[in-house]
Amino acid sequence: MRFVRKQCWSDDELTRSASEGERFRTLTNRSLSKRSPSLALRVNLALAISLLGVGSSANAQDEDDEPEPAGVQAQVANFEIGAEQFDSWIFQNIPTSAMARKRLDEMLTLKIDDVDRACQLTETQRKKLQLAARGDVVQFFEKVEVVRKKFLLVRKDQQKFNEIWQDISPLQVQFQAGLFGDDSFYHKTLRNMLKGEQLSKFS
Repeated sequence: MRFVRKQCWSDDELTRSASEGERFRTLTNRSLSKRSPSLALRVNLALAISLLGVGSSANAQDEDDEPEPAGVQAQVANFEIGAEQFDSWIFQNIPTSAMARKRLDEMLTLKIDDVDRACQLTETQRKKLQLAARGDVVQFFEKVEVVRKKFLLVRKDQQKFNEIWQDISPLQVQFQAGLFGDDSFYHKTLRNMLKGEQLSKFS
């Protein structure tokens, strides 16, 4: 396998190469014309193609050295993600954190009602579950606000913006799965609170 090294030619080198080629062609023509006119023509054609290749290589090198278009630089400079987009990403298209909290309250009410139908909870027990669930919600939104601050710092920086996704993604998954799973304060409180007949009915 042969490797061809790409050369860069200056304007002076191109001019000098062309002049030398012209002198060589003149001398060659004189010699070859006497022997074979068709051979002289082929030599002239080969020289012309060679010089054309040199010029093309130099032009290609100049094109490679051109800076990025101004439009690309402007797109980077004008990059910005709206601050309101953050809530929509975290809460799965729920537009605000206030609406997300309301959705969580509704989910909690449904869960406690399901337990109550199975175990006949006392009012004290309901309040304990509500208090534990409130702790889960507070903990989640504390994480949300930490990531929100990071988001606001990079939302106008395209190069740094991708870094924020590693923080956003776990919150999306947690919200979608629900905040009251096996590791939640709500679930641990429920398990510790139910005794005897209530526990057997719930299980």
